[in-house]
Amino acid sequence: VMIDSIFHSFVPVFDSFFFFFLFLFFLFCFFFFNDTATTEIYTLSLHDALPILGNYGKIHNTTDGGFIWNLQTSGTSKDLFDVRFVDKNIGWVVGLSGVILKTTNGGLTWIAQSSGSNDHLLSVNFINSLIGWAVGFGSKIIKTTDGGENWVNQNVGMAAYFYSVFFNDYNNGWVVGANLNSSNGLVLKTTNGGTDWEINPCGTTSWLNSVYFINLNTGWVAGGNGTILKTTTAGEPTNIEVDNN
Repeated sequence: VMIDSIFHSFVPVFDSFFFFFLFLFFLFCFFFFNDTATTEIYTLSLHDALPILGNYGKIHNTTDGGFIWNLQTSGTSKDLFDVRFVDKNIGWVVGLSGVILKTTNGGLTWIAQSSGSNDHLLSVNFINSLIGWAVGFGSKIIKTTDGGENWVNQNVGMAAYFYSVFFNDYNNGWVVGANLNSSNGLVLKTTNGGTDWEINPCGTTSWLNSVYFINLNTGWVAGGNGTILKTTTAGEPTNIEVDNN
């Protein structure tokens, strides 16, 4: 009877400690995971110092293969969507409301550049430290030949969203996205650095999100509904996989 009485006398104390530590656990989880849980990661770039981008202007980089990620000061609270480095020091990021940032020291500092537009920029591609393109909403394609000091609009003559841009050299490049007039996927190609753009029929209604070429002829495009397109003739992609699940 005495043991039973002692046991029951400790039950309220045990319950109090249990709920107290449970409260501390949930409090810890909220503050520890809250920042990462609400931060979306949009893209990464492979170089000696690997950067990744997210919302609220966040840029993280690693120099040890991803074991440790360091937050860099971007100077903006705008969402950042794409990053391109031409070497371990020089790179650009683009994002919401026409944001363009450039670094020349591997991301230790980022300097804002003027895109001349408030349209969201979703993709950026440079072929060297001077020449590059950025694309986004509002049929936006802009080009620089001086490392981003000045950006010039390139007219495509249609209503479109452009989600990705890739250039093999100064002349040959592709952008992909969505034709807003037809709501179909869209692939545009240039052979003169973007002065003129022509449609490459892609045969899909899915909006296209990414493009990459390994040479002047062979490349892939990916988009909605599991769509993957391939070309071996610098255009006229062939649908090699569609996953509608």
